Amino acid sequence: MRHENSGPAEIADVSGDWRITSPKDNEPITGFGSFKQTGNAVNGGVEPSKDDLIPIVGEFKKNQFTFKTFP
Repeated sequence: MRHENSGPAEIADVSGDWRITSPKDNEPITGFGSFKQTGNAVNGGVEPSKDDLIPIVGEFKKNQFTFKTFP
């Protein structure tokens, strides 16, 4: 017996508060991210502290999360 799923693929959701690490030269930067995902679109902010988030706009597509900041 064979089973095939013909429905839409499940989309991962990156919504929530995250501790993040970003490469910068040879020293990684650690901080916080707070994200809200709707479909593939992601909005929110990143910052070294949760008190002063820098706005981001991004997307989660093909298991990859990319975003741009707007300080």
